[in-house]
Amino acid sequence: MQNAQLTLLLPEINIASFKSLKLPGLTTLINRSDSQDLATFTWEAMLCQLFGINPSNELPIAALTGLADGLSTQSGYWLRADPVQLQADLSAVYLVGNTLLNLTTAETESFQQELNQFFKQDQLQLFTPAADRWYLQVNKAPQITTHSLNNTLGKNILEFMPQGAEHAYWRKLLTELQMLLYVSPGNQRRAQKGLPVVNGLWFWGAGQLPIINKMPWQTIWTEDILLRGLAQAANIPLASPPPQVQTILQQMTGSQQHLVSLTSDLQAAEDHWFKPLMTALRKKQLSSLALYLDNKLFYVSSKTIRYFWRRKS
Repeated sequence: MQNAQLTLLLPEINIASFKSLKLPGLTTLINRSDSQDLATFTWEAMLCQLFGINPSNELPIAALTGLADGLSTQSGYWLRADPVQLQADLSAVYLVGNTLLNLTTAETESFQQELNQFFKQDQLQLFTPAADRWYLQVNKAPQITTHSLNNTLGKNILEFMPQGAEHAYWRKLLTELQMLLYVSPGNQRRAQKGLPVVNGLWFWGAGQLPIINKMPWQTIWTEDILLRGLAQAANIPLASPPPQVQTILQQMTGSQQHLVSLTSDLQAAEDHWFKPLMTALRKKQLSSLALYLDNKLFYVSSKTIRYFWRRKS
């Protein structure tokens, strides 16, 4: 296993968040690494860049996550059209998100049928494979740039509306959808029950399913929907991350490379991931570890893990 390499992604975790914790394994891995700042600033852009997709363009998030959600996104153009809560005051309309909606399967199907009657006039079609991830299929490439749902949460949507040659059409469509949803029977039933209503859709991630060149990883271990879509587009086997890294290390032979996106609690990961990885590097069971954390890449090898004098500020 001497030439085996592991790429480990730690999403939505920043270095400052664990400095107050006792994580000697992770701290050692970072201290003994060579590091560099990444040019990308979002999780989506970083993942796409890993797979050779230019992060400076509109990222085809919808086609990729739709593939992972079971849609046939190999043809046509796709946008995410996620159901959202919007909250207005006298001067702005804010994007609350959709984590509080908790739509049932029956509600989702009802909204899909209702909205597709509206979309039919423009030859658009809505798909709702997940309660919080909806998709719009269009016949031609949308001439717009958009902002992801995560990057717009809690902000005034007027500052994040679609831009580009077709911005007027897509902004008008968003406004019409808000009016349609205001009188939607599905929302009226939710309001009667005291439940939050779907009062908008959020368009983002437009594009075609990209062609991805051969990537080095034998297996990708993740629950992340975008990473699963990228793996499927690249024809790389998928698996859910195991509770401990030893499960993966035992499967790695020769010069294999694996990629893992880890979302477990940092304190639990210390004993089951970071310390065993430090040991594997020292014993040369693992040749190198590429750790993506806080918009930085930390690269530690079986050689640099022994550089005890290294300290990161």
